[in-house]
Amino acid sequence: LCVTGYSAVFRNQAAQITESRTWSIGTLQLNYALAPIPKPKTNPVTLDSGLTVDITVETEQCWDTFPLCTPRIEPTIAMLGDSIQNGFTR
Repeated sequence: LCVTGYSAVFRNQAAQITESRTWSIGTLQLNYALAPIPKPKTNPVTLDSGLTVDITVETEQCWDTFPLCTPRIEPTIAMLGDSIQNGFTR
């Protein structure tokens, strides 16, 4: 209980809460506010297989980056099939 209270008071970053959303189920609507997910800076890198992957520049986090983002990758990584869902091989 003490840790939760401490976090609620000292880790609350109200200045970052800049967006609002509505959650609805039938006639019930709940409005809430949230902080947007920060987009990391990335650079595209083309691997030996021709696959293009975004590599993070300043951090190791790939929040909200689609479809392929990683802080590091081996240049020999390739897709096993025609789509990402088939997986990857070295």
